[in-house]
Amino acid sequence: ITGVQLEVGQNETSFEHESFERTLSKCQRYFQSWGAVQAVGAGTWYSASQVIAFMPFHKIMRDEPTMTTSGNTFAKVYTGSSNTKPVDDSSPFDLIKTTVTRMNLSVSSNGTAGHGAMVQTQTSAYIYADAEL
Repeated sequence: ITGVQLEVGQNETSFEHESFERTLSKCQRYFQSWGAVQAVGAGTWYSASQVIAFMPFHKIMRDEPTMTTSGNTFAKVYTGSSNTKPVDDSSPFDLIKTTVTRMNLSVSSNGTAGHGAMVQTQTSAYIYADAEL
């Protein structure tokens, strides 16, 4: 159903036309998603097998969301060249706020501590941030 506006009380108001962008922005306070082959965060190699990265949310969430992924290999990490390493964690989010989450990723070895890293979702992977009531 579209084009319906409910009013409280006896006085009616003119119909409020809301843009798609405004509606989407309001919805993203409650739920956000990242799909296949999408860059989701950047960080640094903490050790040869651990990456610390931050993933900003599209919009400020209403509350600290529950994070869900598609499994152990939901993402891959770029090592600074064309080499990528799969992520071995299904729930790496250890610091979740309303604007950003930190990922503490276990990665197959061969990274270099101190080097930069980019995190990208795999081909059929997803990440969900859910802050529903």
